Amino acid sequence: MGSIYQKTDRKGRKIYYIDYRVNGIRRRERVGYSRKEAKEALESRLTDIRRQRFDRIFTEPLYTLSEIRDQYLRYSKTVKSLSTYERDTGVVDRLLMPLCGKTSLNRITPQQVEEYRSNRSAEGVAPATINKEVQVLKHIVKKAVEWGKVNTNHIANVKPLKTPPGLVKFLQLEEIPKLVDACPGWLRPIVLVGMNTGLRRGEILGLQKRNIDKKNRLITVEITKNNERKTLPMNDIVCEVIDGLPARIDTQYLFADKKGKPLSPHKVSMAFKRACRKAGVEDFRLHDLRHHFASYLTMAGQNQRTVQELLGHKDPKMTMRYSHLSSEHLRTAVKSLETLTDTLTKTHRT
Repeated sequence: MGSIYQKTDRKGRKIYYIDYRVNGIRRRERVGYSRKEAKEALESRLTDIRRQRFDRIFTEPLYTLSEIRDQYLRYSKTVKSLSTYERDTGVVDRLLMPLCGKTSLNRITPQQVEEYRSNRSAEGVAPATINKEVQVLKHIVKKAVEWGKVNTNHIANVKPLKTPPGLVKFLQLEEIPKLVDACPGWLRPIVLVGMNTGLRRGEILGLQKRNIDKKNRLITVEITKNNERKTLPMNDIVCEVIDGLPARIDTQYLFADKKGKPLSPHKVSMAFKRACRKAGVEDFRLHDLRHHFASYLTMAGQNQRTVQELLGHKDPKMTMRYSHLSSEHLRTAVKSLETLTDTLTKTHRT
C-alpha cells in the first residue's frame, strides 16, 4: 500500500509526494505539481514492488556522507555563524564520518540514529549535546535531498531526546572580582564585555572597530547566531574596557592575536576555564557569562521583554528561564487578589 500527500511551496503551490514501503523501508518521493502524475507514479512503484523489480526503484544516486562533506561544510560556513560552522565541522569529522562516512545517505535509518544515541549516552554525553549532533546529520540528509543528491530521507521524523530544563548559572557577587583578577591580561577585557553585554563568544571575538560607536555608546554585532544584525548600549564598564584596549593598526579586530586575526574560540574558552579554576569558581563556562548578564538584569527588576531584546532571543520561551529570579511579577499577581478579596468581604458583610 502507498499514499499521496501534498505540501505547499513558498509561492503557495501544491507539491505532490508519494509514500510507500519496499522491504520494510519507507520511501518518499517528490513528484511535482500534478496529483494525476503523483497517482500514476505511485501505481508504477507499487507495480514494480509486486513484480520485485527493485532495480527500477533503487536507481537514485548513492551519495555518501564522505562525498557530500565538503559541499555541506561550505554551505555551513556561508550561512551559519563561525561558532556553529566550527561545531558542524567537529561533529562531521570526529563523530559522523567514522560512523557512516561510507554509507549512502538514503540508507541511513532511524534505527542507526537510535543506536548512535544509545552509544553516546553510554559515554556520558548529555541529551542536549546528542540532539545537536543528530540534528547535524538530519540537516545534511535534508540538504542532500534539496541538492538532488538523494531522493529519500528516512530520518527526517526522528524526534529529539527529552532534555531537562537548562540550569541558569551566574556568578555570586563575591566571585566576580575573584574571577576577573584570575584572568590573564588579554582575557580580562573579553570577560568584562561578556558580563556586561551578554554577547556570545563568537560575537565578542568577531567585533571590529567599526562596530563601536563611542559617541552614542552603542555596540553593533553584524552577524548573530540568528544571522541578524543587533545593536545594544554600552555601560560605563564596557566603554572603559574599549578605551583601554591597545591601539593597533595591523588589524580591525578588537580582540586579535599577534597576526591580527581573531583569537581562537577554543583558546579563549580554555583560558577562561583555567581562570575559573584559579578563582575557585566551579562548573562555569564562558557562555555562562551570557546567563550571568541576563540573571542580574532580571534580579534588578528589568522586565522579560527588555531582557529578550538585549539577548537577541527570537523565542520568548528562551528568556523565560530567568523569570524565576525575579519575584516581583509574582508579588504583583498575588497583590491583585487584594482588591477582589476586599470587595467580596465587603459584599459579604453587607
